[in-house]
Amino acid sequence: RLLIWKHYINRTSLDSSDLAANKKFSLSILAHISSGYSAGNIRNAIMMTLPDAKVENLLKEVDVGRMPALTTNDFVSALSKLPFMFKEDYGSFVGYMIKQIPGEVDRRKLEANPEALQEEKKGKKGKKGKKKKKK
Repeated sequence: RLLIWKHYINRTSLDSSDLAANKKFSLSILAHISSGYSAGNIRNAIMMTLPDAKVENLLKEVDVGRMPALTTNDFVSALSKLPFMFKEDYGSFVGYMIKQIPGEVDRRKLEANPEALQEEKKGKKGKKGKKKKKK
């Protein structure tokens, strides 16, 4: 999510590092809060918060050497007006993504129940034994 925020902010011709210089602005908080929102919703929140005229004013402030007067709350208020992904949909999405990442299923099983995963692996090893030769 952090990369999504950085990408779309940089596409407005602002530099995300210039915004991060402001103590009232935090990309990591935005990334955490936006969990459950799609990348398109994040893009829309940025477009609502940073119209072209505002971007020009912020660029002038940066050129002069002042910190941009933009806070995390500006983006949060725009994000709150956009549709949120419901828990059921988000759960199925996370389930799908877990299957796409190699080893993630085992890691999550291990976090939930370390003993069950070890027993499962032992059971698989026992089945892989050598086959008997036919005479």
